[in-house]
Amino acid sequence: GNHVQRIKQASRDDYPEFREALHALKGSSSELGARELEQCCLAGEAFKPYQLGSLEVSKFVIELEKSYRRTENILAGMVKEMDYKNFHRPD
Repeated sequence: GNHVQRIKQASRDDYPEFREALHALKGSSSELGARELEQCCLAGEAFKPYQLGSLEVSKFVIELEKSYRRTENILAGMVKEMDYKNFHRPD
Protein backbone atom coordinates (compact mmCIF):
# COMPACT_ATOMS: atom_id res chain seq x y z
CA GLY A 1 0.00 0.00 0.00
CA ASN A 2 0.93 3.61 -0.44
CA HIS A 3 1.34 4.23 3.30
CA VAL A 4 3.63 1.21 3.64
CA GLN A 5 5.84 2.46 0.79
CA ARG A 6 5.99 5.91 2.38
CA ILE A 7 6.96 4.36 5.73
CA LYS A 8 9.61 2.18 4.10
CA GLN A 9 11.20 5.08 2.23
CA ALA A 10 11.02 7.46 5.17
CA SER A 11 12.44 4.88 7.59
CA ARG A 12 15.95 5.75 6.44
CA ASP A 13 16.06 9.46 7.20
CA ASP A 14 12.72 11.33 7.14
CA TYR A 15 11.22 11.23 10.62
CA PRO A 16 8.25 13.60 10.01
CA GLU A 17 7.19 11.57 6.95
CA PHE A 18 7.76 8.29 8.82
CA ARG A 19 5.50 9.42 11.67
CA GLU A 20 2.85 10.92 9.38
CA ALA A 21 2.58 7.80 7.22
CA LEU A 22 2.48 5.53 10.29
CA HIS A 23 -0.25 7.67 11.83
CA ALA A 24 -2.31 7.57 8.62
CA LEU A 25 -1.96 3.77 8.31
CA LYS A 26 -2.82 3.35 11.99
CA GLY A 27 -6.01 5.38 11.48
CA SER A 28 -7.06 3.36 8.43
CA SER A 29 -6.31 0.13 10.26
CA SER A 30 -8.40 1.23 13.20
CA GLU A 31 -11.34 2.13 10.94
CA LEU A 32 -11.19 -1.34 9.36
CA GLY A 33 -10.83 -3.15 12.68
CA ALA A 34 -7.39 -4.43 11.65
CA ARG A 35 -6.03 -4.59 15.20
CA GLU A 36 -2.76 -6.37 14.43
CA LEU A 37 -1.77 -3.76 11.87
CA GLU A 38 -2.95 -0.95 14.12
CA GLN A 39 -0.79 -2.28 17.00
CA CYS A 40 2.18 -2.62 14.67
CA CYS A 41 1.81 1.04 13.66
CA LEU A 42 1.52 2.04 17.29
CA ALA A 43 4.79 0.25 18.03
CA GLY A 44 6.44 2.05 15.12
CA GLU A 45 5.37 5.41 16.47
CA ALA A 46 7.59 4.77 19.51
CA PHE A 47 10.77 5.07 17.43
CA LYS A 48 12.83 8.21 17.95
CA PRO A 49 14.35 10.28 15.12
CA TYR A 50 17.91 9.05 15.85
CA GLN A 51 16.76 5.44 15.34
CA LEU A 52 15.88 5.90 11.65
CA GLY A 53 18.17 3.90 9.41
CA SER A 54 18.93 1.41 12.20
CA LEU A 55 18.64 -2.36 11.99
CA GLU A 56 15.83 -2.19 14.56
CA VAL A 57 13.74 0.09 12.31
CA SER A 58 14.55 -2.05 9.24
CA LYS A 59 13.27 -5.14 11.07
CA PHE A 60 10.17 -3.20 12.11
CA VAL A 61 9.45 -2.25 8.49
CA ILE A 62 9.71 -5.91 7.44
CA GLU A 63 7.22 -6.89 10.17
CA LEU A 64 4.93 -4.02 9.16
CA GLU A 65 4.95 -5.22 5.55
CA LYS A 66 4.09 -8.76 6.69
CA SER A 67 1.26 -7.48 8.88
CA TYR A 68 -0.04 -5.36 6.01
CA ARG A 69 -0.03 -8.36 3.64
CA ARG A 70 -1.82 -10.55 6.20
CA THR A 71 -4.44 -7.85 6.70
CA GLU A 72 -4.81 -7.39 2.95
CA ASN A 73 -5.32 -11.14 2.47
CA ILE A 74 -7.90 -11.34 5.26
CA LEU A 75 -9.85 -8.40 3.87
CA ALA A 76 -9.70 -9.80 0.33
CA GLY A 77 -11.07 -13.11 1.63
CA MET A 78 -13.89 -11.32 3.43
CA VAL A 79 -14.83 -9.38 0.30
CA LYS A 80 -14.75 -12.56 -1.76
CA GLU A 81 -17.00 -14.31 0.77
CA MET A 82 -19.43 -11.37 0.81
CA ASP A 83 -19.54 -11.34 -3.00
CA TYR A 84 -20.20 -15.07 -3.04
CA LYS A 85 -23.01 -14.79 -0.50
CA ASN A 86 -24.61 -11.88 -2.34
CA PHE A 87 -24.38 -13.64 -5.70
CA HIS A 88 -25.76 -16.93 -4.35
CA ARG A 89 -28.52 -15.43 -2.23
CA PRO A 90 -31.70 -17.55 -2.27
CA ASP A 91 -34.76 -15.81 -3.71
